[in-house]
Amino acid sequence: KHKIHCTSCQPETDVYHDCQIYNVESNRYWYTTKYGTNGLLMLSEGQPDWFQWRIVSPPTKEFWTDSDHFENCMGSEESAFTASFMTSISNSVTKTHTVQQKIEVGLEAIPFLQALSGRSTTTVTWSTANVKTWAQSVTSTIGPKKVQPGMKWVIEQVVGEAAFTTIEANKYRVCDIPCSSNSTSCSGFV
Repeated sequence: KHKIHCTSCQPETDVYHDCQIYNVESNRYWYTTKYGTNGLLMLSEGQPDWFQWRIVSPPTKEFWTDSDHFENCMGSEESAFTASFMTSISNSVTKTHTVQQKIEVGLEAIPFLQALSGRSTTTVTWSTANVKTWAQSVTSTIGPKKVQPGMKWVIEQVVGEAAFTTIEANKYRVCDIPCSSNSTSCSGFV
């Protein structure tokens, strides 16, 4: 368990400066030197700048998403359905670089060469998209489930996001929704 104390907090930028990270079990603070050595020490055992950390804490969110759904709206008998969903962790980073250059050359000083004044515009743009999957995807199966006539069977999965990372969790919920409802969300039906 850790406690973090910061003297410079700017929550609107998600960056915290001059932080100390205290380890409760050892009664020591995390440190790092300019040479990359790190570990736990008492404050009196190191230089003050060894214990200063900058922490970036991006916003996070968790939500339910429709993983799959099956409809038995027109049937007159129960229908059996099996659903599959995947769990994975992925990271997406996009880099864009733009260079613009505008050169105007005017030779107005020489009246006879005014027609030779020129203009040049250069634009260079490139973009890189990098998507990494950090963990092997796992497929889970639910069912078979018998869906009554006039009903929809909805499977929702928890998705978490933090900065550029998306986690499709192995947590799901299912619900039966009447076909007369326009909804394909379990909210209000679970």
